[in-house]
Amino acid sequence: MTSRTVSADFPLASVVQRDVVYAILGSLFIACCAQLSMALPFTMVPVTFQAQAILLTAAVLGARRGFYATLAYLLEGALGLPVFAEGYGGYIWFFTATGGYLWSYLPVSILVGLLVDTVAKSQLAVIASMLLGNAIVLVMGTAWLGFFVGPENAWTMGAAPFLVADVLKIVMALCLFPAGRSLAQWGHGA
Repeated sequence: MTSRTVSADFPLASVVQRDVVYAILGSLFIACCAQLSMALPFTMVPVTFQAQAILLTAAVLGARRGFYATLAYLLEGALGLPVFAEGYGGYIWFFTATGGYLWSYLPVSILVGLLVDTVAKSQLAVIASMLLGNAIVLVMGTAWLGFFVGPENAWTMGAAPFLVADVLKIVMALCLFPAGRSLAQWGHGA
């Protein structure tokens, strides 16, 4: 093998190809989960599985591949594909009242992926990593929402209604974690 190898078994090109495949599959998973949404009458923030799909994708794929999948998802949405919650797409969504949630996804995917890759070796640690990531999504989303509805309304419209449901969705995501992790490592051990 040449010096352009990652290991004796897998040349660099196959690692890059695998990363591209994981990014595409991960972004499609996130897009599908984003469509599982429901509008609430008292807020412009819908209930959705979008954030939890990003948390699960990062936990399953790790920091690098989770970041690529999340970046691919956000780029698909920015380019106008209907991948965001409720079938919306377009770069304008990054600048609306719910844009803060979208902005949070990249740093959260890196954080959760790093935690699961390095320190989260038990199911409890994985759920703690995902809860931390979800808290960051809520904080960033609610802070951004505050610019549109005022800080006093941001909590009641952007975080409080979602706390219990988010914990339940993370528990559901945790149930998928072992199978997802096994699939992500199948055939190559990385």
